Amino acid sequence: MPSALVTGGAGFIGSHVAELFLARGYTVEILDNLSSGKREHVDSRARLHEMDVRSAEAARLVTQTPFDVIVHLAAQIDVRKSVADPAADASINVGGTLNLIEALRQSARGTQTRFVFSSTGGALYGDFVDPPNVENYSKDPESPYGIAKLSAEYYLAYYARVHGMDTAVVRYANVYGPRQDPHGEAGVVAIFWCTATGHRRATMCSWATSPRQPCSPARIHFRVPNVSMRAHSTSAPASRRASPSSRGS
Repeated sequence: MPSALVTGGAGFIGSHVAELFLARGYTVEILDNLSSGKREHVDSRARLHEMDVRSAEAARLVTQTPFDVIVHLAAQIDVRKSVADPAADASINVGGTLNLIEALRQSARGTQTRFVFSSTGGALYGDFVDPPNVENYSKDPESPYGIAKLSAEYYLAYYARVHGMDTAVVRYANVYGPRQDPHGEAGVVAIFWCTATGHRRATMCSWATSPRQPCSPARIHFRVPNVSMRAHSTSAPASRRASPSSRGS
C-alpha cells in the first residue's frame, strides 16, 4: 500500500489533501504542531505526529519512514507576521523546508519519493503584472513571506537538478472551502462569506485611483468549483525584477 506524509495536515488545505490520499488507498501520516491546525480535522484513519517541521524529530520521521510522497503544507502563512519578524518566517518557511528535503536526501528513498511544496500564487509576482498570473511571469515578491516561499522553490530546484530528486511546486492563490478559518488577513473568500451571511458590509481596500465602494452582502455571489490540484516538476523560477510593462521569465 502506498504511503503519504502530509505536513500541516491538521490545517484547512492539508486535512483535505490527507483525505484525498486516504480515499485513493494510501496510508497517511500527518506532521503538524497544531499551532493553527486542529486535531479534529485529522481523519481517524491517519496517524498524527505532533511536532515542528524544523525539529530533529521531523527529520527522523522523514529519514526513517519510506514515504512514496511528501506533501509539505506546514508553514507560517501570515504576511503581516513575516513583515514583523522576517527571521521567524524564514525559519519556518525556508528552514523547515530544508530540514525535510535534506532528511529525504539522506534517506534510503531520496530520489524515489516525490516532494510536493505548497508555495503561493499571490505573493510571488508583485504589483507590476496584471492578473491572472501565469507561471512564467517575472517574480518580484514584496514581502518576507513571498521571498521565503520563492527561496524554498529555488532550493527545491537545486535538489532536483543536483541530487536528482523528484520535487514539485504548487502555487495557488485564494483557496476556499470547508474548515477554512475566516479570521485573519488571508482567505478573502471565507471572510466575504462570513460577512455576507452575517449581514454585514464588506470593506474593500484598493490602491486604485478611485476608491471602491463597500460591497453589500446582497451583491456577493459564490460558486464552489470542483478543484483538482496538479503538481508539476520544479524548474528554476525566474528572478529578473519585473517592471510595470514587462512580462515573461
